[in-house]
Formats: sequence, C-alpha cells, structure tokens
Amino acid sequence: MKRETAFKTRIKDILEGKYVVNKGWEPNYVEINSRKFSRVNILGTYIGSDDGLQKIDDGTGIIMLRIFNSEIKFEYAIGDTLLIIGRPREFNGSRFIAPEIIKKIENNEWVKVRALELKNTKIPAPEVKKEQKKEDRTNQQIIELIKTLDSGEGVLTEAVVKKIPEAEKEISILLEHGEIFEIRPGVLKILS
Repeated sequence: MKRETAFKTRIKDILEGKYVVNKGWEPNYVEINSRKFSRVNILGTYIGSDDGLQKIDDGTGIIMLRIFNSEIKFEYAIGDTLLIIGRPREFNGSRFIAPEIIKKIENNEWVKVRALELKNTKIPAPEVKKEQKKEDRTNQQIIELIKTLDSGEGVLTEAVVKKIPEAEKEISILLEHGEIFEIRPGVLKILS
C-alpha cells in the first residue's frame, strides 16, 4: 500500500475541517475545502502537556499529540519549535494528531518559511476583514511594544495590555493571523 502524502497545513484547518471515518483499509481523513488530509505536516511551538497529551500551538490553533508509537520519545522543552508529521484523529469529538515523526527545529527562520508556504497554498487562508486605520495603528503599536519589551524570553500579555488598554482584542487577532505567537500561555513573541 502506498504511503499517503503528509500535507503542510495549519492547525486551525485540521480543527475546523470535516473529519471523515472510512471503513476497511482506507485511512480516515480531515476534509479541508474538498481535499483529503490523512497525513499532515505541521510546524508549531510546544506549550505544555495536559493529561499526558502534548499541546502544540502554531498561532492559528492548539492541538494535542497522542503518541501511540513506543519508538517516539517526547523529550522537548516548552517553547521548542517542532516539526510534526502524523495522522489527524478524532476521539469523543476532540481532534488530535498521532505523530509518526517529531523533530525539533533549531532555526526559527523556518517558521517564517512555513508561513509563506501556507500563504501560497490552495487552501484559502481564513477570511481577513479589512481593519480600520485605528486598529491597524494599534496592531503596529502592539508589535513595536513586544519588540521593545522582549529581552529574548517573550513578553507577558498583561504587560502589553497595561501599556495599551485596547490591546486585548487586537492581540487575539494578531495571534489568529500569525503576526505574533505565544511561546507559552500568556507570553508573546513576534515572528520577525
């Protein structure tokens, strides 16, 4: 049997796509805009564990890893950028990835490369409504503030909101669009 292609995709697409269960030897898959994803290739940040499952965040969503293969040892630190190839699965309505390969990415420039790759894929990016000039200015202020305050360990969300009170809503939008990401809950970094 031929091994399925591991498509590069966003976590959000895996979480929002339709999960299809096949019978027999046909693999289950997530349907994203009429394309079948039975194996995926994601790049994300390890943000911790919950009930023995590892949580990965790529800026568009958070997904759990459920490791069934005893040969895969999960020995990574919170904040590590990971390349994960595996099968999207669903159990009791919760989506997760059963990883086949997990590899730590040492050079975070690959995060930018992946963002550009996904920008040019046939899977349309989420609809982005036109922001008003005030919101654009606030977003730029947030990004500049994070750059200024970040000494390498990221910046607490609270510190940004304290300096820019209207930032809370805009931070969510910036996270969703991949302009910034959380290296761990409540700690922000910018991609560039």
